Amino acid sequence: MRLHQTAIAASLVALVLVQPALAQTALAPWFDADGFYNRPGIDLARATNDMTACRVEASRLKVVRNTNTHVSGGAAFTSTGAYDPVVAGAAVGIASIMFAIQDARYNGSIEQIEFRDCAVALGYRHYRMGESDRARFSAEADHGFASLVAASTPADGRLNTGEVERNYYNAELAESAYQNPAPRPPVERAAPPTAEEMAAAVAANPALNGELGLGMEPTPIVIMPGAVARLAPGEMATRQPGSAIVVVGASQRTGAMQGPWAGDTFRFRRVTETGDFIGLLQQTVTFSANSFFNPNRRRDPTLAGDFADSRYSTFVIPAGRYVLSNMGPLNACLSTVTFEVREGDVAYLGDYVLRPQGIPTGVLFNPLANINSGMDNRMRADLRVAIADNFEAARTALQADDATKTRLTRVSYQNGYRIPCDGQYIGRVANSGWSEFSATQPSAVNDAMAERVAAAAAQPQ
Repeated sequence: MRLHQTAIAASLVALVLVQPALAQTALAPWFDADGFYNRPGIDLARATNDMTACRVEASRLKVVRNTNTHVSGGAAFTSTGAYDPVVAGAAVGIASIMFAIQDARYNGSIEQIEFRDCAVALGYRHYRMGESDRARFSAEADHGFASLVAASTPADGRLNTGEVERNYYNAELAESAYQNPAPRPPVERAAPPTAEEMAAAVAANPALNGELGLGMEPTPIVIMPGAVARLAPGEMATRQPGSAIVVVGASQRTGAMQGPWAGDTFRFRRVTETGDFIGLLQQTVTFSANSFFNPNRRRDPTLAGDFADSRYSTFVIPAGRYVLSNMGPLNACLSTVTFEVREGDVAYLGDYVLRPQGIPTGVLFNPLANINSGMDNRMRADLRVAIADNFEAARTALQADDATKTRLTRVSYQNGYRIPCDGQYIGRVANSGWSEFSATQPSAVNDAMAERVAAAAAQPQ
């Protein structure tokens, strides 16, 4: 009976802990459970789209990342050494209840944490405001947009200094910071010949029709999704239609991620300029620079050395725009960096440096701690990335002939591109030192997300 009463009490406590998350009833997209978001000078459409996109991503991630800790069977013995199944069952039951309470607390906080991280990464500040104070804005036509959200100094609320951007970029990890060149001008493409012009050319020279293909539709280059393999030792990169040759270095400051369990150290993902929401969720072209896997280092002489030494990898990738999508198990999805390579480019992506998060040993030895929450906090606090610049070393390591090596140039990074997270952990990569910030990229992505959400909401249930 006592154990049953304990279980009921624990369940009630779990329900109370979850209530704040369930009680989030926003008056407008810029309100959350205990305040609102402010970005001076923002327009109504931009703020609405930003908040809608953040809300749907936070809701999606809550579904993906909800955790249920499994408790294994226990063994309990009497003073005589005999196994006591009643005591063992009670111990497992109590442990299950305690973990259920922690899981409920963690799961209830996921949506709010991810929503706030998203909004702050997009340039919003969080202000605290009581529920009774918020209620009066429901009577206003703009729900407090002019006086709270777009104002340089909000008329109400108190700045929440605890909600700041957790920036995973730390230039101090690199001995020489990456030299970001000026972005190249867009390619001016000549207008295709009209049907009349093509017909006239073929009439003047019939051989053009068959032998050179004029008068016929060009065969499009089909880009298949999937991972692009790193060139094997001794293999030389050669120019291919619709592709570019890239070289990138990878290293880490500690040996915490020297096994395959942690995933790729740095994963790059091909994205679109406009950021169509559904397109960004689909499988696409990726390539990965690894710094850690010891068995690979033993088999591949180009990966030999200490974990702190940059290891260069050469890839032949489809031309287009790429984003740094992952750093180990972390998704760099909120405010990440992109670069563009064009057909025929030979490009240096820099030397990526990772300082992995520490293993949260404290929570592993605390039976009342939530391991998932501990990993979240430690990852946000400890994991950092930087991009170093060792151009000549990269040119030497590039797996290509001498003529190709002489054409090597640095890519120009842009900041602030946003992609949907894949359900692991949310992050961001930011570098205010790069002046080539493209403010249109996150806007386009968020608009696409918001449009998909609105379209789905309009569908009859």
